[in-house]
Amino acid sequence: GGGGGGSDWQSDSHLKYRRAMVKVVAELLASRKANPSAKWLSELPYKARKLEEALYRTAPSLEAYMDGRTVKARLKVVASAITNRFRNARRRSSTMSVGSTSAMSMSMSSAGNVGGSGSRSRPHSSSMPPPPSNQQHQASARRARSLNDGAS
Repeated sequence: GGGGGGSDWQSDSHLKYRRAMVKVVAELLASRKANPSAKWLSELPYKARKLEEALYRTAPSLEAYMDGRTVKARLKVVASAITNRFRNARRRSSTMSVGSTSAMSMSMSSAGNVGGSGSRSRPHSSSMPPPPSNQQHQASARRARSLNDGAS
């Protein structure tokens, strides 16, 4: 069987065969799962439809698509192709967001110092000045208020 499959044989008239195949795929998936969770069972119809769609798209003919002797082998092929595509997409998105993730973790770690007592000095933040004490903060707030009062 080829990779692309031929769409010249595919037709809307195959709907009854395709519905039957979705059931076959769902039953095969369910038979492989010992104790399926409620979440897994709720995702089963979606997964079965996606796998059936891939089987239909890649089949060279209706006869090949309907061949019950090769369904399991063909399912393994399309399932692993879908899994690989998903993994690659996740890998690409995770490498693209590495910069923003590290920026986020840096801002989260420096946010931990804000409002702290100052006695917990961390080695990597030694170049940063300690956060202002409560008295310093109140004094600067009083100065800001007096400046604003004088401006009006």
